[in-house]
Amino acid sequence: MSDFNQNSIATLRRGWAAARRHSRRAIIISAIAFGAALVASAFFTQPGPIAALVSDLALIALLVLVLATLANWASHTALWWLLGATRWDRFRPSARRKRHLAMFDRALQDRAPDRALIRVVTIYQRARRGTKCIVEHPFGVTQEAWFWWYTPRQGDVYLVRCSRGWGPHSGNLDLLYVGSDTTGAGVIYRLPRPAWKAARRRLQLPRP
Repeated sequence: MSDFNQNSIATLRRGWAAARRHSRRAIIISAIAFGAALVASAFFTQPGPIAALVSDLALIALLVLVLATLANWASHTALWWLLGATRWDRFRPSARRKRHLAMFDRALQDRAPDRALIRVVTIYQRARRGTKCIVEHPFGVTQEAWFWWYTPRQGDVYLVRCSRGWGPHSGNLDLLYVGSDTTGAGVIYRLPRPAWKAARRRLQLPRP
């Protein structure tokens, strides 16, 4: 697949993912508004301007709820379709595992002296300028890390730009700095969690 096609698909995925997030919010807000209108209609049973307004609001909320639900369904379908041939991997565990291992192996090749492939094991401090956590390297070694200007999620797998140095607060002489205070967050890309799990099973490493 050409770089142009890959970029186009990535753009479409971002667009549909944003549509899915917005439709979820619209579903929640419209459902609350519809429920509130139903409750209000129980108090304003006599014909009049307020009862008419409540009825109109309930109808609008119901319409938005239906449209948001359809949009959410459409975005889910589009994101599934944009997976390409891998959309059927749910029914082919061996093919899914093979694809995840290939992704992990490519990430291993992308490592360099200033790049590391890591998984976030534990997060124990969140601050305005970054996050302190324990990370695991591909072959089971764990290390304390500081993510500059980024909030990772526990269990996520990242290829990062990094450096090693002294941690002034913890006294750790081998702290992994992801990104920097001046250049910003150092996350290059994120891997699916199953890719790390598949590699762990291949290496038969115990979970930390």
